[in-house]
Amino acid sequence: MIQTPAGPPEPIWPMTGSAELEAVASRLEAANGYVPNIYRCLAHAPRVVDGWIDMAWSLHGEVTADKGLRELAIMRKAYLHGVDYLWRNHWRAAVNAGITPEKLLALPGWRASSEFTSAERAVLELVDQLSSNSALTLAPALWQELHRHFTDQVAVELIVTTAFYSCVSQTMASLEVALDCSLIDVPPVPPHATAGGDLD
Repeated sequence: MIQTPAGPPEPIWPMTGSAELEAVASRLEAANGYVPNIYRCLAHAPRVVDGWIDMAWSLHGEVTADKGLRELAIMRKAYLHGVDYLWRNHWRAAVNAGITPEKLLALPGWRASSEFTSAERAVLELVDQLSSNSALTLAPALWQELHRHFTDQVAVELIVTTAFYSCVSQTMASLEVALDCSLIDVPPVPPHATAGGDLD
């Protein structure tokens, strides 16, 4: 039996040794200027990384849904799962997309906050309903609200974004991805008021 450490695999550094790894590293360095730690962890399965990048980047650059709304959904998902790496990794993208720091810090109690527009509230309700342990579908009333604000295409894009970032959250948390140096000064994910989050 092969003896393995009691924990997730170490990030691959440097990402060399195979053409697949080097191609992934080149792709990420061209886009980011460096290889984020999440990809160094995923690099143990290089073909998975390619699919991951294709999906993630299509949701960021090839959709019609407003970027601020997408980033708001991602940040709410990061908060609900308590994934600090995801929260910090998307903080600047959310701010650059027009989501103010005040809104981001109001996400834990968004229902009682006056910071959010009706369209933003519909997106946050979508995230919460899809993050509930008891539901995989959306309530009819929420569908009505989504149709009021968005086209069918945008609604589907927001749902797929939310679902994909459920996968991202679980992956980042289970692999215990360490913060990149560039994220150290970004505000951390807020703590939950209760152990189960705030999906009340």
